Amino acid sequence: MKSIDKQKENLKHLMMLIDNNPELTIYPMVDSEIVADDGFSWWLAGWGSASIEEVWSNDEKIYIRSEDEEQLVEELWEGMELNGLSDDQLYDLAKEQVNQYEWKTVITVKIGKL
Repeated sequence: MKSIDKQKENLKHLMMLIDNNPELTIYPMVDSEIVADDGFSWWLAGWGSASIEEVWSNDEKIYIRSEDEEQLVEELWEGMELNGLSDDQLYDLAKEQVNQYEWKTVITVKIGKL
């Protein structure tokens, strides 16, 4: 598929998501390869896929629930002390804590290399 056709397809899908979910904020998710700091004020990138996702930020990183939830749970789980609980109970506690994060449902648009 030509890149212009892929762009048209991606933008058509984005417009459909916006039309069907006008209450959702749109988050452009820019690939770090695009914005490597070279002291320039503009970067060239292409329109990637759009989807409805749950996101959460700890002020250092944006987490996409569908991609990062398992990692977040495991990081919490590994740092917990047993205190008489089984590994499964600790894992459930870590999962419960991650579920309590302030996840926000948004439309994400991936911005990447052309």
